[in-house]
Amino acid sequence: MTDENRNAAIWYVADSFDASGKNQPVVGRTSAGEGFLKAFANHGNLDKLYCFTDSANSHDAFRSQMNRLCPKPRKTSLIEWQEFHKLEKPGCLYVPDPVLEVHAWNRRSLANQRGYSICGVTHTTASHQTIDAIGALLTAPTQSWDALICTSKVVHATVARLLDDLAHYLEERGAGRIDTRLQLPVIPIGIDTDQFESSPQSGQARQSFRQQLGAQEDDIVLLYLGRLSVNIKTNPWSMLTSLEKASKRTGRKLHLVMAGWFQDNLNVNAFSEAIKILCPSINAVLMDGRQSKVRKYIWFAADIFVSLIDNIQETFGISPLEAMATGLPVVVSDWNGYRDTVIDGETGFRIPTAFPMQGAGDELTIRYTSGLDSYETYLGHCSAATIIDETACVDAFSRLIEDSDLRKTMGENGRRHVRANFDWKSVIGCYQDLWEELGERRKLDNESVPLRLGSPSSPLRQDPFRLFSEYPTALVDSETRLYPLADVGAEDLTRACHISLFASARPLLLAENKCREILRIVEKKSVTMVGELEQRMKPDDKQRLYRSIAWLAKIGLIGLGNATNPGDSQQSL
Repeated sequence: MTDENRNAAIWYVADSFDASGKNQPVVGRTSAGEGFLKAFANHGNLDKLYCFTDSANSHDAFRSQMNRLCPKPRKTSLIEWQEFHKLEKPGCLYVPDPVLEVHAWNRRSLANQRGYSICGVTHTTASHQTIDAIGALLTAPTQSWDALICTSKVVHATVARLLDDLAHYLEERGAGRIDTRLQLPVIPIGIDTDQFESSPQSGQARQSFRQQLGAQEDDIVLLYLGRLSVNIKTNPWSMLTSLEKASKRTGRKLHLVMAGWFQDNLNVNAFSEAIKILCPSINAVLMDGRQSKVRKYIWFAADIFVSLIDNIQETFGISPLEAMATGLPVVVSDWNGYRDTVIDGETGFRIPTAFPMQGAGDELTIRYTSGLDSYETYLGHCSAATIIDETACVDAFSRLIEDSDLRKTMGENGRRHVRANFDWKSVIGCYQDLWEELGERRKLDNESVPLRLGSPSSPLRQDPFRLFSEYPTALVDSETRLYPLADVGAEDLTRACHISLFASARPLLLAENKCREILRIVEKKSVTMVGELEQRMKPDDKQRLYRSIAWLAKIGLIGLGNATNPGDSQQSL
């Protein structure tokens, strides 16, 4: 297969892709990121993988992770962030979040916005930082050959509403109608279904975990896996109260495993208290979901999976996919991406939800915006006002608890459903089909806001020497004349290059040997035009040339004046 239009450079920031748990807690975003990276390398059918990052060290981390994720080595190529013009080679930049604005403005500075596409993906859409990033897509120079992947239909609706509301505001403000240029495809997060196949080890793990729980053959074990946070993930009230009632209705012994990780002791205490008060007849056990054995095998000890998410920060939800891939029937809230992944009545049950009508949350938004409430508190207020239908929940639990055939049928339906629609092998193909489509759009579609000669590529992130050009008395330009100064030696340049006063500035000026060559050229002639030196420079060095000439004049190694007034000296500026 050819790489043309089906490849993308990965904007690599380790904390977006590392789900090892060694450097940070595992969350859905990092788990999805690592899953994508592994699938892209193993199933993308590509000759070369491109890493777009901020340093060679990050490239080393990228290669190290690839070696860990891939059974055979993959050839990688580094594109450092300041060389973003080289993104034309892969043809697309993949960003593991919705923050595309800076990349779009950078691309516009090249004056060729058809060089490559930019593709991002959503995770949570509840934080103000994320909402601001999505809103910026309307005013940034995004093109029809760019895309923000929405991981579920409800996320697509949320993003479209945000952009439409902002567009209406800008139109009423007098900016005219601004339409969204970039594509908003819905592509789900995938999983590696092979990891959840039964094996002799999984059978042994089932027996070991159930013995640990004290679960007899006829007992029912229910599993929740994910972060254990009242405000940020899910309030366990509905799960615990519904299971307690289902236990009494069915007369069966129930064991509830909550495998996850706590962010603080407040949540440890909250969950522990809730278990004692709300489900005294159930054997509820907390397990550390960060332990590799628990994370890999606890699925096989369970009979039913439950995830009654009630939090607006959740947008997709990987754990029900993993549960179905294992062959478990699922009971989930009819919420967010669960609506796209769980087929109600076939692979499990989706429990109806509700929350207040528009207008009931303005106070919450104002408090969060003003800093009176944290993001976590804001989420907690919304969760507390989200209803999960308890009657439907108790009925669903009871049916699955009492009917082993139903559990088996739903479990098998779920296994087939996930393999057919959510395995990374096919999901990566959807990504590459999208990138191929974006590549065709680059050839055919009209360019939005082409760069005009002399105008800044980004009005709010301008070249400081343009924005503040009224500050100085004169400007160093191609017509500026350079004069050699007496009593200047090579040792003066070396001293200035290594003095700590310029430690932060030196890395982005010309190298010492190039500065020495400038001084040599100037010394040969009585007057040298800056434009003459510019003609000798490589394209990548031209910006640094002007800053370096100004620096050499600042430290007294050359004199300068303007061509219209050759008598001017450095002292007259």
